[in-house]
Amino acid sequence: MTPPPTGPLETACQEMNARWAQGERVPVEHFLIRFPFLHDDPDAVLDLILLEVVLREEKGDAPTVAELVGRFPTLGEPLRSQLAFHDHLRHVDPTPTEPGVVANSGVVAGYRVVKELGRGGMGIVYEAIQLGLDRRVALKTLPREYPVGPHEARRFANEADALARLRHPNVLQIYEVGLHEGRPFIAFELMAGGTLADRLRAGPLPHAAAAALVRTLAQAVEVVHHSGLIHRDLKPANVLFTGVDDGGRSDEPKLSDFGLARLVDDRVGLTRTGDALGTPGYMAPEQVVGGRAVGPATDTYGLGTILYEALTGQPPFRGSSAAETLWQVGHVDPLPPSRLRPGVPRDLQTICLKCLEKSPARRYPSAAALADDLDRYLTGRPILARPLGPVDRVVKRARRHPLVTGLLAVLVFSVVTGLAGVVWNWQEAVRLAGAETQQRKRAEANLYRTRVSQAALLWQSNDIAAAREQLEACVPGVGQPDPRGWEWYYLNRLCDGSASEFTGADGWVLGLAVSPDGTEVAAATGTPAGLTRGDGRHGPVGSLVVWDAQSRKVNWRHGDAETLSVAYDPAGKLLAATTEAGEVTVFDRATRRERWSAKEPGPAHAVHFRPDGAQVAYVWKARTESVGCVIVRDAQTGRVVAELRRPLRAALAYSPDGARLYALRTDNAILSWEPRTGAEVVVPTGTELTADLVALDDDRVVCSCVGGGAAWDVRLVPRRAPRSTPSADEPADREIFSFAGHSGLVSALAFSPGRELVASGGADQAIRLWNVENGRERQVLRGTSGRCGPWRSARTAGGSIPVDRTGRSCGGTCPATRGGRRGRSARPRETRPVTSRV
Repeated sequence: MTPPPTGPLETACQEMNARWAQGERVPVEHFLIRFPFLHDDPDAVLDLILLEVVLREEKGDAPTVAELVGRFPTLGEPLRSQLAFHDHLRHVDPTPTEPGVVANSGVVAGYRVVKELGRGGMGIVYEAIQLGLDRRVALKTLPREYPVGPHEARRFANEADALARLRHPNVLQIYEVGLHEGRPFIAFELMAGGTLADRLRAGPLPHAAAAALVRTLAQAVEVVHHSGLIHRDLKPANVLFTGVDDGGRSDEPKLSDFGLARLVDDRVGLTRTGDALGTPGYMAPEQVVGGRAVGPATDTYGLGTILYEALTGQPPFRGSSAAETLWQVGHVDPLPPSRLRPGVPRDLQTICLKCLEKSPARRYPSAAALADDLDRYLTGRPILARPLGPVDRVVKRARRHPLVTGLLAVLVFSVVTGLAGVVWNWQEAVRLAGAETQQRKRAEANLYRTRVSQAALLWQSNDIAAAREQLEACVPGVGQPDPRGWEWYYLNRLCDGSASEFTGADGWVLGLAVSPDGTEVAAATGTPAGLTRGDGRHGPVGSLVVWDAQSRKVNWRHGDAETLSVAYDPAGKLLAATTEAGEVTVFDRATRRERWSAKEPGPAHAVHFRPDGAQVAYVWKARTESVGCVIVRDAQTGRVVAELRRPLRAALAYSPDGARLYALRTDNAILSWEPRTGAEVVVPTGTELTADLVALDDDRVVCSCVGGGAAWDVRLVPRRAPRSTPSADEPADREIFSFAGHSGLVSALAFSPGRELVASGGADQAIRLWNVENGRERQVLRGTSGRCGPWRSARTAGGSIPVDRTGRSCGGTCPATRGGRRGRSARPRETRPVTSRV
């Protein structure tokens, strides 16, 4: 069972893993908006970015460095380094070589590898036998996957060069340095007693033993310094022990791993600018920022960390990450060892803390001075780490010369009091000014975060115009600092999706169709009765408007009546339109002339061509009755082929094979009618149907209906009428899927060209895409300004085009990326833009 998350980062990582596993490609920005304070922690953001990289790689969609740096420009360099390291790990052999297993017996010529002892930042260490001398040695070389350039080879060779200079019983002895297949190696004496770090895992050392150990190491470090070297990486892991041999020789410590050592008078500059070499928990403050400030006092600090861990069992600084540890090294004083291990002698604690002073000048002047003070402690003499302070000197002099001291005290008191008053007033003024500045900056930062959070909530609630107002309020004026971060640009992209506008519609867009070749967009436009156009005229007025899809200019328009529906035939040669006045007209696209027209007693709705283009069908309804009539005409001549008069709604759809027509009855049932034979099948749905339906296949249709409470659902239902006693091989008709999610009336439905997705839209100003096979919601398109009207699917580059009642697109093509612009007003004007992505 997965353990519960312990913080926002863990929660975000678990949710990202879960949602990607379900097929939802949720980006990092989504979680940074949900947890706005995570972006203040660069390490947390890097963790989330790397998790997205891994998940995308598993999907076969590996992101590029340029893409990620473009999305997170403030993390440029750390992000590049993290991605480079990740890419390096991907190409390294994933099979680990455990200690004791020989990966390659021919690592270096002249040596026979016995086993691997361990791996470190600068190479792999093996136990080997030097052939010819039959001597057991420790053999260190760079791993084959480690990139060896001039810089890396020189740093590796530095350790050998440093060790070759030294001859001391407490410094690791080197036997040979050389190159094998272009990769450097070092052979040095084999230490059988392990490391100090291994011994400290069992607990801290006795006080005297810890002091004696560090005294010995300090004496060795002093010899190292006299040789012109600085170790720079003193820590328990770099202190090896010889172990007790068969002759009973005592266990002696030795310094090792001089890979970071550099000459005191080094003029080559192997350490690149900005390098912070060392181990975070044991680095001196001057090493944290890199540079040439390191010196002998740096090794004194390292000896202090060894003494601290030997006394307490833990390093002086240990954060939850390397960055936090380095920050503690530079800004936090270590806890006194007696706080972690009661009973540590005060003198020994004083020596330890003096080594760990932030300023190198306040530490021991040399390793020899540290060794001398430790020797004083071990022999019971007073230590020198507590020199007489200024206050103690003044007290002694006051006792010797009370009169002079009194007069001087009065004088000093007067001067100090006057200066203190001036300084206090000046500091108070500076403090107040600084406090005011900080308060103003905090207020501006809080205001920015509030506006961005409000914009995110407004976008989620589909109020795109208000969201843009909040984002525009964050834009700084001339000369003002820019507070905007990645989150602002991310939301700005969501609120400003690209769109194409088709202007020139008369009133509301009531229907939309795209020609099969994708070169034309046709709209049925008009203003319902009772509403006023922008020019002051009263409806019903409108027309059929046809635009060129590329130039977005009006090719031609027809009529001066409210047009209710429009459709292209599958071949793209004919265009049909119906009006409120009952006119049904079929146009020849090539000549833009009427092929034929007909007049019905009532408004004509829902015009459709049969899939083969041979016939056209529509519904007309009486103005004063609930009776409707389905008319089927020959598409070329207009001759009536079949008609059916029933209580119907203004919704119609052909089956994919064209043999049946589906209609919505006023009694909330679905009517399936075969015009050729006149056969009818009625499918009760058990719920209140509303505005639209489309055919999925020869047995299933999708219709909009009323759900429970205030919800409106889109349901997938079968064609056949239900039977009271279904047979075993043919089950009773039933609801197949229920697509629930809209918060308002569902008034428009359409399939994708492949019929794997169904799109639903309506009064909640959003379009939802559903997977027909499993009923799951695929995507939500936002950004509409009114209820979505009917649309038709076309096999164009952009898919089907949804449109709202104001004449603007319902969020873009289907399927499409989430976004889109919000319309200006739901009130129709004389010229209304039609916006869509084609």
